[in-house]
Amino acid sequence: MSLGERVKARRLELGMSRASLVRKIHISVTALQKIEEDRTKNPKDIERIAAALAVDPAWLRFGSNGASTVVLNKEETALISRYRQLNQDEKNFIVKCIAGLLNETYK
Repeated sequence: MSLGERVKARRLELGMSRASLVRKIHISVTALQKIEEDRTKNPKDIERIAAALAVDPAWLRFGSNGASTVVLNKEETALISRYRQLNQDEKNFIVKCIAGLLNETYK
């Protein structure tokens, strides 16, 4: 999959139109169309595009960043941010709660 294909696939996965994406990254619809059609091979706006699509810029460029790429939605990002603010005892409690929920759910 090419850079343009990854941009388009991720945009569609998020349910975004070209117009909504270009508003977020401040480029023209034509510029985005050229990127998605691989007529622009090395877009200078790759960092902003990646941020707007909530992906690693390396994944957009190369299809990989050396590890599996996990894309988080806003709710997941907020949860991780809150988790990081907890002390170690609180984190251990949360991990046990999640383990308990998963064990109950998947029995």
